[in-house]
This record gives sequence, structure tokens and C-alpha cells, in this order.
Amino acid sequence: MDTAHRIGVSSDVVSTNRLSLVGAGIRPNVFGIAVGSQSFGPPVPVAGTQGSICLTGALGRYDGPGQILNSDAAGIMALDLDLGALETPAGPVPAQAGQSWSFQIWHRHPGSTPTSRFTTGVTVLLR
Repeated sequence: MDTAHRIGVSSDVVSTNRLSLVGAGIRPNVFGIAVGSQSFGPPVPVAGTQGSICLTGALGRYDGPGQILNSDAAGIMALDLDLGALETPAGPVPAQAGQSWSFQIWHRHPGSTPTSRFTTGVTVLLR
């Protein structure tokens, strides 16, 4: 995985509901979406992208109103997650203390051949 495209998180305490994903090292002014899962695995290359996905199992996509990301001039994307409604393919579910959730940001990657990339993955053990 490309370590220049990284992701981090803020608070891991469910009761504060202040979990933010922050991606960095992304090209300025490109779009992206966060993806999440309760399963994490080794990086797997994704056809048609310049990156790998580390999330396995059922992936939730943060692509609803207010969730589409755009990198700023410094190449940073951020999304505040609602821990009462983490995205899954079956619909949003509330986070519980003791659960592990993993996230990546999938973003556009302009260049001579436009494509997309993934940030590194991050796993959060919620308290």
C-alpha cells in the first residue's frame, strides 16, 4: 500500500460520538468516499485502481448526502462519522464499545491516466 496516502482517526470513545476520519497525502481538489468494515485483512490490489484495499467482508460506503469528500489545497480529506449510524450494506448500525471497525478513503487520482487510489487502512477498537 502507498503510505503517502494515509488515514487517521480522532476519538475512539463511543459515548462521545466524535470519531473523525482524516486522510492525508491526497492530491488537492479531488473527490473521495470513505469505506468501512468490521473486517481487516492483507492489502489486495483492486483492478482499475492504483491501490489496494485492506478491508474485507461487507463494506459500508459513505457516499450519501454530506458524506462525499473533497480534498483541500493541502491534500487532506476529513469526515465526521456518526457512531450511532455506521454504514453497512444492510443500512446504518449503531457502534458498540468493544467493536473493531476499519476504514479507508477511496479517492480520485488524476494524472496522465486518471484512476483512483486508496489510503492506507486504519482499525479502531471502540471503547
